[in-house]
Amino acid sequence: MATVATVALTAQAVGDTGSSDKRVEHKFQTYAADLVLVGQGPTERMPSGGSFAYVLDLSNAGPDPARKVRLESLLLAAADRMPVLGAKTCVASGGAVCPADLQSSALTDLQLPSGGRLVITLPYQFAPGVNSGLNFNATALAKGDPSALNNAYTSIAR
Repeated sequence: MATVATVALTAQAVGDTGSSDKRVEHKFQTYAADLVLVGQGPTERMPSGGSFAYVLDLSNAGPDPARKVRLESLLLAAADRMPVLGAKTCVASGGAVCPADLQSSALTDLQLPSGGRLVITLPYQFAPGVNSGLNFNATALAKGDPSALNNAYTSIAR
């Protein structure tokens, strides 16, 4: 269900003294879908060879469905010490549907109904004898979102 707005404009030509109604009314539909992204992940340096995960909880507080949502994530670590990303998993609720392809770093064209939720887990593993400080960022983007302030998650582990 989209939010309906009405705009009424009144115009009168210069020198027009007529009393005819010059009012134009136009109705249009907009939508507002407040995305909320919450994350969990390591906050301290992982032991050598250790495994860890980032969990991204993306929900739509509404009032309308969120369309064509893009969820981007990026893990930064020393180039020669980068952990290996395992198979991502997704759990959907509230009418949301997990994407068919989870392996891309940017999940695109996600659809979240009002009250819909996706919980995506990104498991990582360091090679034996390897560890590094970590900087992880995730952002959710969608048109019609009234506030981007609750659409990002950052975790730094040093």
